[in-house]
Amino acid sequence: SENTLDAAVCALVLSFLPELRPGLQEMARPLKPGGKLVISDYHPHGLHAARAASLAVGRRDYAPYLRFTTAAGEECRLAQKVHRTADIFAAAKDAGLHLEHIAEPLC
Repeated sequence: SENTLDAAVCALVLSFLPELRPGLQEMARPLKPGGKLVISDYHPHGLHAARAASLAVGRRDYAPYLRFTTAAGEECRLAQKVHRTADIFAAAKDAGLHLEHIAEPLC
């Protein structure tokens, strides 16, 4: 439903979205006017460094991946997309969101 939440959290999701705008629009939709959306994700520089490291050792996948093993023992990987910080801000603005604070810890 729309305009029902005072706050929402988006944790480690953006880098798995091929396109930012639809995802951020959907995250903004249930927020009340003045509601808060807290986003925490992989930093684009870290994902870019993972891609560069992949290329440096001659790997052909060219992208960072989240790798995991299912309970059944199946090896899986989900590709992560490097979204520039400016693109994240533009998509958020298009969704009607307004930046109040940014933090970029180094660790």
